[in-house]
Amino acid sequence: MLSESLSRAVAPGVRVLRRTVVETPAGRSHVPLVLESAGRRIAVLPDDAAGPASAEDAAMILVFGVFDVVYRVRRRALLGDVPGVAAEIAGQEPTLFDDESRRAMRLCALPRKAGATASDRPPVRPAAGSSMVDVRVMRLKCPTEWADAFEMAMRSVEATRAPLFARSA
Repeated sequence: MLSESLSRAVAPGVRVLRRTVVETPAGRSHVPLVLESAGRRIAVLPDDAAGPASAEDAAMILVFGVFDVVYRVRRRALLGDVPGVAAEIAGQEPTLFDDESRRAMRLCALPRKAGATASDRPPVRPAAGSSMVDVRVMRLKCPTEWADAFEMAMRSVEATRAPLFARSA
């Protein structure tokens, strides 16, 4: 499981939280995994077509949960490539993980051929952001990554609310 893989690899002083609740105008959202260190908060959400973390939901969680970054990870990657997902997050957030763990995650995440040994694999993984793991990133400091989704989410919330005052005829 991803939370266990990341928990074992984090640097000293990094807190790993599970099932954090975020209140948004759309309701209560549960963030399955949060990493906290030196005032930074990072959320990791499963993401698939029917999943809880659409771009709109993730944008609301980013803003109302006061996260610095939200990583949306395809559920199939969470089920089939936990080392790849862990390595991708560690590549994006190197200060949260110790050096030895990052190297080990990169090696575990590399594609394997049938019968290949560790010495058959290349020594490094592709740079962060260029992996085959499908991880979507929203950074609070980069509104171009989330503002459109946030506005769509807020419009959706407003459309479902009852008007405060009824119009009289």
